[in-house]
Amino acid sequence: MQWSRWALASASLASLSFLHCFGSDPAFVPPSPTQTADGSVETVDAAVPRGKTLWARTWPNSGLVDVAVDRAGNTFVAGVQGEAVAIDSLLLAKGGYVICFGPDGSLRWAKQIPGSNLVNLKVATDPSGAFIYISALAAGPPAAFRLDGAMAAAGRIFVMKVEAATGTGVWANSIALEEEMDETLVDRIATNGREVVVAGRFAAKSLATTSGGVGLTSSPERGFDGFLVGFTAENGLGKWASRVGGSGDSTAPSVLSDRLSDVQVAADGEHFLVAGGMAGDPVTATTGGAALSRIGTNSNAFVGSFVAVDGTVEWSRLYGGTGKAVGISAASSSVSDLVYFGGWISGQVDLGTDVAAGNDQGYVLAMDTSHRSTRWSKLLDGVGAVCSVRTDDAGDLMAYGSISKQGFSLEGIAVEGEAAGTTSGAFVAKWSSSGELLWLKGYGSGDAHIVPLAMVVTPSGGVRMVGLTDHTFIMSPDEQPALQTTNQSAFVIALAP
Repeated sequence: MQWSRWALASASLASLSFLHCFGSDPAFVPPSPTQTADGSVETVDAAVPRGKTLWARTWPNSGLVDVAVDRAGNTFVAGVQGEAVAIDSLLLAKGGYVICFGPDGSLRWAKQIPGSNLVNLKVATDPSGAFIYISALAAGPPAAFRLDGAMAAAGRIFVMKVEAATGTGVWANSIALEEEMDETLVDRIATNGREVVVAGRFAAKSLATTSGGVGLTSSPERGFDGFLVGFTAENGLGKWASRVGGSGDSTAPSVLSDRLSDVQVAADGEHFLVAGGMAGDPVTATTGGAALSRIGTNSNAFVGSFVAVDGTVEWSRLYGGTGKAVGISAASSSVSDLVYFGGWISGQVDLGTDVAAGNDQGYVLAMDTSHRSTRWSKLLDGVGAVCSVRTDDAGDLMAYGSISKQGFSLEGIAVEGEAAGTTSGAFVAKWSSSGELLWLKGYGSGDAHIVPLAMVVTPSGGVRMVGLTDHTFIMSPDEQPALQTTNQSAFVIALAP
């Protein structure tokens, strides 16, 4: 099946570990006996070690997956299924799906989203917990997008509002593309409860929402740029759109550049934080803000803040050097007044505190939101890329990404068990706002290729992460048994705060 629009259909999981970090019933590892949850509010049990595995699920024949979590600890997974699969007593056919798991990992509901040409789905929860929002990208001829009574007209990109308690569709809208190129991507969706924003790569002559009349046209050079499209959460009408990028041509972009790969609600709820990689020069946005001069001649990592109500650029910044840099994820904390940022570099790149030299390595950094200056940064040896950074109500940083080195360790803490022998695994780590590593967990085995895809964090610090694997792997040597998987299996793992 087609894993993504920018990866070859025949690509192995081993090759996708960098690129995307960018039949039987699903295996279910039950919750820890010390976990308590009443289904309405996520609870924190002091007896459970921080970062301990609470529960895990896996199911076969899956394509790309995404994850969201609400304040009660309910977990929502959206993805594309290559073949029919049973989720407990429910059978999902080939196509798109969204699943809701309760705080203890039990299945609450699962919904099928018809469409054999769907490439990927993204999901986000609103602050109230009453709704989730789904975005999707379709390949091939334009197709309709529907769930229950909500249906969008034909298009390439779709957005939908869904009742979180039941999975019932509320409204749907679509985005039509004119003279589209294959490199169009939909990378992330986010909402503050009033606006819903979709981010990705714009590779077409024009873009327009079916309802609301919001649109974009390509840059004069017909290059590849990042895009943001804002919708009104109440009724789904298009509200604003922004194209972000620099001069370019029609040649295919690199895997992680010329795109906005993440959008998240800022801590104040009035802005959206955006991360991406930019290869053009200068980098500008159609909704204002200063033009940014590229650092060096290679791709730069981009991070910016956009006003939620109209998409106006509040501020933006590039990180670069003689090497290559991309931004893959960003998050902010109201407690520590920091923006956290993560991604990938190759070669020498100025991360704001010093010039770091990495050979295809991940990084994380903390930026002071008042002065846009780097508070601290870390180049992560043995990390292929950081695909998600998120924060909790305490202001701590969580990072999720790929392991590319045997004997992986960070700051004196080493992963244990079979994960220590992997060169194609995944890690999740937690740092304090001052940059102190609090804990580290690794996943993998000598035979498994794990593709970390997305991570979300509950307000109290609980973690939900999803990915793909082609082999059974051990979650932790002192916790649950191995997560039994088959070829091209999706997984979701829940960790204690």
